[in-house]
Order: sequence, then structure tokens, then C-alpha cells
Amino acid sequence: MRRRYSTHWSVTASRAEALMADAVRASVESVESIEGLHADDAATAGALIEALRDLSGNAQRLRPAPVIGVPPGRDLRLEQVCLARYAFFGPTEAVPLAADAGRVAAEILTPYPPGIPAVLPGERLTDPVLWYLGTGVAGGMNLPDAMDPTLRTVRVRKED
Repeated sequence: MRRRYSTHWSVTASRAEALMADAVRASVESVESIEGLHADDAATAGALIEALRDLSGNAQRLRPAPVIGVPPGRDLRLEQVCLARYAFFGPTEAVPLAADAGRVAAEILTPYPPGIPAVLPGERLTDPVLWYLGTGVAGGMNLPDAMDPTLRTVRVRKED
């Protein structure tokens, strides 16, 4: 199952937000839902409507939104192998992402958006979760909690 974090025009939400912010000269919180857009008065409403029309008219020329792989929910549940404090404060090492499956995470990995932790210290890493995080970072997700926000490496508990 795949999900796009994008508008129905296949433009990344962050790119649409940037275009909207430039057009209305204001902070745009999120354009992932039309319900999140609002104006304060007739002047800002007009600017907002014009910006939406412009975005719609130019959507085909913008780069397409990347596909972010989201596995089924059951594949996002990780086994808690040890207490989080043991994994986080114990001996750790940075290991390349490709070699992490089966290892015990020693850090929190919270992709944004959506801002919900995908991995907690003490959980055993799995291929589906690593695939989700890898495609997410490639697609523009941020990992604000990660020791390596590029996700080239993940901090894991040292094996005995």
C-alpha cells in the first residue's frame, strides 16, 4: 500500500506550501487539507483564492510528489526487546540503514510529517519500517530526533 503526502495535483505538500506562502506573503501552516486554509478579511481572502487558482494552473509544471512507502499498520508495530533507557543510554553504534533490520534501536525516529514516532529505543528494527523511513526521507520527510537525519546510519544498541 502506498500513500502520497501531496495535493491531488501530485505536488508535494511542502512545495505547495512554499508557493502559497510566496503568493499570499504570509505564513501558510499546511495545504494538505483545504480545511486548513483561511483568510482574515476580504483582501487576504482574495489573495488566497488567487494563489489557489495559480497553484492549480501551474500544478502540471511542478515536479511530481515522490511516493512514500507506507506498509500495512501491522508491519509498523515493532517488538519491544528491552527498556528504552537501556537501549538509549547503553553502549551504541551507528550502523548503515541497510544493515539495521533485526538490530535494536537506540534512538527515537519520528518522521515529520506526520510527527508520530515510528521507532523508539529498545524496539527491534524491521525491513518494512526501515523501508518506510527510507522512502520518507527520500520523499522529503524530516527526522528531527535522529542522530543522522539523512538516515544513512541509525544508532542501534551494540550487540554482545
